[in-house]
Amino acid sequence: MIPLLCVIAAGLAFTILGMGYKYASVVKSRAGSYGSVFAGVACLIGLARSCFEEMSVWGDWRVWVFGASFGIGFTLSFTFFTRANKIGPVSVSWVVLNLSTLMAIALTMVFFKEPPRWVDIPIIVLFTGMIMLLNAGMRAPAKDGAKPAASPFFWPCAILAFAFNGLCLFIWKVKDNTIPTGGNGAILAVSFGLAAVLLTAFHVASGRRCHAHEPLWRKEDAIAGLITGTCAVVGNIFLLGGISLPAMVAYPISQGLPMVGGVVAMAVFFHERFNTAKTASLALSVVVLLLTIFRERIEEAFLTFVHTIM
Repeated sequence: MIPLLCVIAAGLAFTILGMGYKYASVVKSRAGSYGSVFAGVACLIGLARSCFEEMSVWGDWRVWVFGASFGIGFTLSFTFFTRANKIGPVSVSWVVLNLSTLMAIALTMVFFKEPPRWVDIPIIVLFTGMIMLLNAGMRAPAKDGAKPAASPFFWPCAILAFAFNGLCLFIWKVKDNTIPTGGNGAILAVSFGLAAVLLTAFHVASGRRCHAHEPLWRKEDAIAGLITGTCAVVGNIFLLGGISLPAMVAYPISQGLPMVGGVVAMAVFFHERFNTAKTASLALSVVVLLLTIFRERIEEAFLTFVHTIM
């Protein structure tokens, strides 16, 4: 029960993370500017979390390997995703990024032999449909009715963001099968600490070259980074607490809740209107959530029913 509550809490934290991304977009923060603050804040919270762990975890080389792997993967995913948002339709890059959840599920089933259940098929189909409907509901048409042209580099950036985000999610499964208990705070501190160094270096270099007349960090960038960094690391702490659940439970709940919860939050705080596609995606999310939570009981009931009639 506790792991399930953890992934639900992770989904709620990631929902607020989406609000932070929206705020960064509203105040027109540069990705490197708030991204470096984002990673720095997350690193500090990870360090605070590690104070409740044994100090010996810092001597475990696996902590550093997992931390560095996630840090590099996160930095690349964040960089390619924000670049795709600048040169192409945000709604498309967002749906591509969220589909990386299916990549993490597939990798887990292949490498860790998590047996699929028949109920997983409708969960995957409905989860994909939920993302597509959400994408359709979020897509804003151009004022003149014309479709904005995307850069030829849009799809390479979106696909690379998809790949690295999926690998980051899968890394937590590898960590759970290698270091099942302890070290979460230390790993997150290493991960986001490395990301902070990389994003800060990139931001300073690009800022001097492209934005020499502007300050490297603004107050709005710091606020966006504080919100997103806090929510990201808290969400990952909870996700690691529930990652022992099957991938078909942990990932759809932790990654699906923020997608749909974000729609409700945007309507409340940013007054974005609901439409038919958004409403349908919310309905599908409820079905996916129930199927995911009760997947074992549903399968047992179905098999019992089939056995009875046969």
